[in-house]
Amino acid sequence: MAFSDYIVDIPLTGGTDAGPITAYRHNGSLMAVRDRGPLWIVYPYDSRAAYQTEQISSRRIWQLGRIVVVE
Repeated sequence: MAFSDYIVDIPLTGGTDAGPITAYRHNGSLMAVRDRGPLWIVYPYDSRAAYQTEQISSRRIWQLGRIVVVE
């Protein structure tokens, strides 16, 4: 859940082989809230065509404040 209460659902499989990445740095620097930090959930979009779909793109979230894992 983002600080704005925005929510995404990501299957535990992530929908891809490697799954999403939780990023906390951008170009080596910690991300501030004003720069969409402190955490982002992203996929390595440029590394595989499987990541370049609307479904995968809709799972990215920034200003992540909480992760809830459910079965």
